[in-house]
Amino acid sequence: MIERGQSLPRAAPAMTEGEAEQPQQPAAPSQLDDFTFMQRIGHGSFGTVHKVKRKGARRPLSSAAAARICCCSLSAACRAVDGSVYVIKQVKILAMSRKEQEAAINEVRILASLDSPYVIKYYDSFIDGDSLNIVMELAEHGNLSTFLKVRRRRACSLRQALAPG
Repeated sequence: MIERGQSLPRAAPAMTEGEAEQPQQPAAPSQLDDFTFMQRIGHGSFGTVHKVKRKGARRPLSSAAAARICCCSLSAACRAVDGSVYVIKQVKILAMSRKEQEAAINEVRILASLDSPYVIKYYDSFIDGDSLNIVMELAEHGNLSTFLKVRRRRACSLRQALAPG
């Protein structure tokens, strides 16, 4: 079962030259207080998507606390960069059935494993209150669904304008 404060997988970032030799100190798990909520940009049956900005510097973990967290949750480099703008997808996970919770956690695992310029980048996830919070890249120009709807409407308008009549 899902528990409050549970840490979930984080994406492994690409390293720049010289970074590989320097070990990163783990950061404490993210919390909603780490972000400033700018605006709601969408919602669905299980949750809401918000545009957010990460606040100041992250708190480092003590070595004892780091040892208690699964190795996939340790990399401070996996965290979203301070001061940058992201989206947080908030899923009301504690209100879900166990099967739905497992599907939501599986979505996080899949997102964390992907590294493609064609897929929205996953940065972090954590449970705060009754919500699973997934920190992802902000798509400045909207999502694929909206883009396709606009394209379809424009194509229909163009066909109507070109139709004989």
